[in-house]
Amino acid sequence: MARRIVRLTGTVAVENADRFPEALRRLRAAYPAITWRAGKGSSQTPTFVLREKEERPEGSFRITCNLADGLAPRVIVEGGAVSGLLSGVEELIAKGGGKAAMAVATAANEQVPGLPFRAFWTFDHSTNWSPTQVGQQEVDGPAAYAKPAEAFLADYYSLIDFCSRQRVGAVIIHGFLSEAHGGEAAATDLCAYARQRGVRLIPVVTLGDGLWDQVTRLATFFDIGGLHVAGAENLMQLTQQFPLLFETVRTRWPNLWVSCDVPGAHLPESAALAGAHELPRGAIYLHTVSQERLRLLQRQMTRPLIEALPMQPHALRCGFAWNREGAQRGGREHLNARSFTEMAQLCDRAGLKGFSVWGGPSPYRATVELSYLAFARFSFDPLLSWERFLAEDAAPLFGGPEALKRFLSISDELEQNPKLPLARLKSLRRKIREHEDTDAAGRRWHSLGEQVMRRIYRLD
Repeated sequence: MARRIVRLTGTVAVENADRFPEALRRLRAAYPAITWRAGKGSSQTPTFVLREKEERPEGSFRITCNLADGLAPRVIVEGGAVSGLLSGVEELIAKGGGKAAMAVATAANEQVPGLPFRAFWTFDHSTNWSPTQVGQQEVDGPAAYAKPAEAFLADYYSLIDFCSRQRVGAVIIHGFLSEAHGGEAAATDLCAYARQRGVRLIPVVTLGDGLWDQVTRLATFFDIGGLHVAGAENLMQLTQQFPLLFETVRTRWPNLWVSCDVPGAHLPESAALAGAHELPRGAIYLHTVSQERLRLLQRQMTRPLIEALPMQPHALRCGFAWNREGAQRGGREHLNARSFTEMAQLCDRAGLKGFSVWGGPSPYRATVELSYLAFARFSFDPLLSWERFLAEDAAPLFGGPEALKRFLSISDELEQNPKLPLARLKSLRRKIREHEDTDAAGRRWHSLGEQVMRRIYRLD
């Protein structure tokens, strides 16, 4: 079929909208001039058909537009799970043009995630996606929850919305059931919110006494998407407790992802994992990497090395972009877009299933937002070029290609020089001010200006 564009206006029927209310909500919000009617279509009414296909990889989608002489267009969105279906709907919205009519290409559009494991990992107390909340913390590791109880849902609703729209499949949560932020009631609400938006919630459980009680309670009473096992001090402890847990979970709750931290920094030394032959295949084994180890892995890690490991599959966990590493550079404000891109490309090249990154800070900070977008884009499509990402995804957010180039230059100068002289900081502040009144881009420039002003305040 020759490539054509059809324009949907007036009334459009949406089949299976009752099963996928979030898809209908997004269509109505994006195209308010169109009457999106839930229910069956007819030969004379343009129709959207929403389908979840079990045989499709999770997060994937296929869009087709059926045309026949004398009949109204029939757009079919097939998704691998709810996440894939919503990604297909977002694809149509993004390419559909203005709000009065939706333009749909007749050529089929099929996309499959390059890396199936794409997740944010978070602590309840330091996930700050609702920036106006009081009691925010940036403390690493477990800590008391200091915000109002209702802030938990506000923060995680925003994080889940981002994941759903940007094709990030899961959120790992330390402190999922804390009574300090609503306990079981809040956890139940969050599970329902995430399920409707196609995002897996993965609570963290800790090895040791009471492990099975934790697992049974979470998997039985909450609509979670997986379990992440932490707390192993060494491989011996992991091999003693994890295999039985994994096999039992897979038998009783086969749809849950099960992942665990691999203690120690073993990759790329496969011999160090030789004692892990008792660990089961099918779990997701996360290896924490620092910036320095990432450089090492880029030089030495290969697909044959990964395939030779005794347990499978493997993924990386980003050990930077939070306070524990890079505090001198600003920690959470560091622009990690390039590093996340390189991690995605490394995982694809070496045969790892994906990676997770720290998701505590809000994307209100433009350097964080750009880093998150790079994580989302390149983990879904590791073959995407850096230049295309900048041109299509980043430049429109900052006022165009030249404005983005200046933003990246200033950000890089701040990162590389923690102690710039006062005169240079004031010069950078003047350059940033030139962009702060440019519509939505102004907010992003303003967040960079805040970094500069904090340094000026310290010196002035």
